[in-house]
Amino acid sequence: MDHPTRSRSRAALLLTASVAALLVARAMPDAGTGFTLQLVLLIGGAIGTTLSAVWLLVCWSEVKRYTRLKAGEGVIARWTVDPVRWDWFRRQSKEWDKREGVRPNLVNLDQTPGTSGIEIVVTGDCILIGENFHALDKNVAIRGQPEWMEFHQTIWKQYGPHLHVNLRIPLAPGGQHQADQIMQVYRQAHTAATARPRTKIYVLLGILVGLPVLTGLIALVMHLLKRGP
Repeated sequence: MDHPTRSRSRAALLLTASVAALLVARAMPDAGTGFTLQLVLLIGGAIGTTLSAVWLLVCWSEVKRYTRLKAGEGVIARWTVDPVRWDWFRRQSKEWDKREGVRPNLVNLDQTPGTSGIEIVVTGDCILIGENFHALDKNVAIRGQPEWMEFHQTIWKQYGPHLHVNLRIPLAPGGQHQADQIMQVYRQAHTAATARPRTKIYVLLGILVGLPVLTGLIALVMHLLKRGP
């Protein structure tokens, strides 16, 4: 994953460009019917505004997680992988990725470790491997081995195949206890989250608020399309 602050900047830039496209289309003389530049700007601006707004909200949340991690808040485990061990794991992981039924590792293993190696930091909602940042959900599936551990998340889609995010990282020598600690913390957090009735309330609020906003945006585009000269 890209650095969260860079992703946030790109999302903000796309949102600005999308809103600008809508404003330009609104200011243009009525082009009539058919496939016109005005129609392209309206449709592209509406879609871009919706998608970039959602993207910006996600990025904003990830930046907050990243900031807390860098400040040392909520750190569960922290360790450093020396250059020799990092190089060994990189070669091993790329070989594992070639095996049938193994999902590819999305961790950036091509990072060049410094003289002290690559630092790995895990909190209750994200992980930082060197400069490679990833947000984590409470329901992430975690498994640990003596030499490495793996985080697996499934992003459910209503249509088409689900997306799988697989993060495989090396442990420090004798670091199995760190993997056990991380798994225990996430297991407890997931149990607590599913037991809270607020989770269902937040989902309901998201539906009740999100759908009217999206409907309103579509209605705005339709109104702009039907307006007179």
